[in-house]
Amino acid sequence: MGKSCCAVYCTNRFSKNSELSFYRLPKAKEKRSKWITAIHRNNWNPGTEAWICSSHFVSGKKSDDPLHPDYVPSLFSFTSTTDRNLAVRNLERFLQSQKVSEKRPISRELAATALLNLRSPVSEAEVQTEETYNDITSLHEQIKSLNAECQSLRDKSLHVGVCVCVKEFFLCGPLCHLGCNKYKSGVVTQNTILDSTFKGLLFRLR
Repeated sequence: MGKSCCAVYCTNRFSKNSELSFYRLPKAKEKRSKWITAIHRNNWNPGTEAWICSSHFVSGKKSDDPLHPDYVPSLFSFTSTTDRNLAVRNLERFLQSQKVSEKRPISRELAATALLNLRSPVSEAEVQTEETYNDITSLHEQIKSLNAECQSLRDKSLHVGVCVCVKEFFLCGPLCHLGCNKYKSGVVTQNTILDSTFKGLLFRLR
């Protein structure tokens, strides 16, 4: 037996070239009762071979979602224009709400990812700031030590001489007790010695 639509005044029949779909009436008691009421046939007790075509659903196919407008067929020959327009608007609202619901999980994931990305640079910046602060503190301490050493050299009023015995330069000052008085005055000034000493100390820090 071929498939034919059971809706009142609907003459649609199944054929291979037809774009229509045909659905059996549901077996679930509550849903089946809603379909029978919607089809609106008097004294009708449909059997297992009762079919309805897709032209009676707003979206063109049935839905198993109880919230979907096409959970129950709603377009028939007796349906008023007002009710048809209302069915279309209901479908549009439903589809719009579905889009919003689908976007929410994605938005939450994006927000979580953004927070993680924000936290990582902040943590790295904090570490870099701490390391930079420690480096600066260490440099300040080294500079203080160098200044103190230079000042100590200035206080000793150092001068340069060259020992005739061993032919080597030496530093001599008021606190110097080398015991060797066989030296000639050098040509290197006190400031030159201090600058050279300071540069040597800086080189050791590199």
